[in-house]
Amino acid sequence: MNTRPAFLSLLALILFLPGAGCRRSEPQAPSISPPLAAPSPETVLRVHWLGTSRLGIEASAYYFMRLWNLPESAALQKQTLDKLCSAPWRALYGEAQVTNVYRLLLRPLLDDIVRDESYFELRRPTNRPEELVFAVRFDEARGGLWETNLANVMNSLTGVWPVTSGRHGWTLQRAQQPNLIEMVRAGDWVVVGVAQDQNPLLRQIVERVQRDPDPFGARATTGPWLEADLDLGRVALVPAGAFIPSGNLPGISLTLTGDGGNVLTHAELNFPQPLPIDFEPWAIPTNRIREPLVGLTAIRGVQPALASWKAWNDLQIGAPPNQLWFWAPDGIPQQIFLGVPLPNAGDRVRSLSETLVQKGNPWLSLHALGTFEGSPDSNGAIWLGLPLISPFVRSVDEGRLVLGGLIPSVAPGTNTPAALYQRPSLAELLQDLSKGTNLVAYDWELTSPRIESCFYIGQALRAAFRGSQLPLELAGMDWLNAIRYRLGNCRTTVTRTGPNQLTIERKSNIGLTGAELNLVADWLESPQFPWGLYSSLTPQPH
Repeated sequence: MNTRPAFLSLLALILFLPGAGCRRSEPQAPSISPPLAAPSPETVLRVHWLGTSRLGIEASAYYFMRLWNLPESAALQKQTLDKLCSAPWRALYGEAQVTNVYRLLLRPLLDDIVRDESYFELRRPTNRPEELVFAVRFDEARGGLWETNLANVMNSLTGVWPVTSGRHGWTLQRAQQPNLIEMVRAGDWVVVGVAQDQNPLLRQIVERVQRDPDPFGARATTGPWLEADLDLGRVALVPAGAFIPSGNLPGISLTLTGDGGNVLTHAELNFPQPLPIDFEPWAIPTNRIREPLVGLTAIRGVQPALASWKAWNDLQIGAPPNQLWFWAPDGIPQQIFLGVPLPNAGDRVRSLSETLVQKGNPWLSLHALGTFEGSPDSNGAIWLGLPLISPFVRSVDEGRLVLGGLIPSVAPGTNTPAALYQRPSLAELLQDLSKGTNLVAYDWELTSPRIESCFYIGQALRAAFRGSQLPLELAGMDWLNAIRYRLGNCRTTVTRTGPNQLTIERKSNIGLTGAELNLVADWLESPQFPWGLYSSLTPQPH
């Protein structure tokens, strides 16, 4: 049996967190108990999940669980687990296996993984095949269900019946790699392992849960809800992209906890090599940003990454910028602005416009809708012929700033739903941004209006590239509508905390931004879930 179905299925469960909502108060964050011990150098991925049954009694997760328990959240969770329970058969034997009766044996086990404390680890030892272990904690009666149901599931997937080993547990050995699958019941834990020939990791975890009544620190009153470590450099499924050299993929440590009304996210990215970031002073496009806002993003130090990006170099418009600014006005769901401080912005935009008209239009005629045309009132260009939006670019402020957006000219709205939320002024946002000398990126949004905005923009882009629209009657759309007006301020910072380290901090009502929530809904609605998306923005030829 290939470990890929189990690996991706677990990721789907961990990432499906239809969590918390908005509150106007700003309580102090509680102290966080020590995290898990540092992972082994051989660890590719490990995840510790506290379980919703424990979160239901945690004061720090009060609002998180209110949203989790919404009827729309429950409906989407049920749909997601119904899809997930057939994923191993679909991965091995094709989509027709969605009707396989053995998936009904797996389905109640997935409910346990969401509800109860669990631990997953995947190791890739030097000169040895991968070792995978998953452990879940509950009472003895539930352990018996896992022992029998999982044995039948493994027989269906491998064609081999497990053999009883010890008082509670079984072993399955087969000719194909990985050839060893084991299940051990140790106290109130069920531990499952997959490996080739032997699984030292399984033995370590079994000894750990037998020796320690709290093997993963879950009983601490202020402990994290979720802890995860991922070494991207050791994951073959995640190759280096244009923005990160192949030898500098980071290890990521993630912790989620709460303060009662917010989700507190802490992540550290540790790179093998130093990060070449230029912390030039912020060049704020103050002449262009107008209140009221529902989103503001500032990023600096991007020049080295853009310089290695083929798409930028193909434009042949000079050296890339080092800063990017994005802002979203209130009352205009389809609008988002981009500001790029650049010397000689007028010449850059003129060159870009000529490239779009001369080379972009032939490409659009084959792969997308609309045409690029020169802007009549500037040296910029505009993409015409799309529904809802008309993306544009032009130079402003006497050639010091490249300004882009999705709608060329429209007045801000008034008396919008975003007025229901307390939000900082632009001056307060810029003061907050200026506090960190090593700040790489800053993002603030009102998540409620950004959910709507990102949905409209996503629908427009799907149409632009001849993709299918995301139907409104899907369970994922019901979920977004149910949580939408319950979400307020979301603040994210990315700081260089060492030559090789970036630290991400987020204080939000649900743990995700409006754009991320739309992406999660799109993913959960994929017919092939947990693989792919419902929508495909890959350009479709005529």
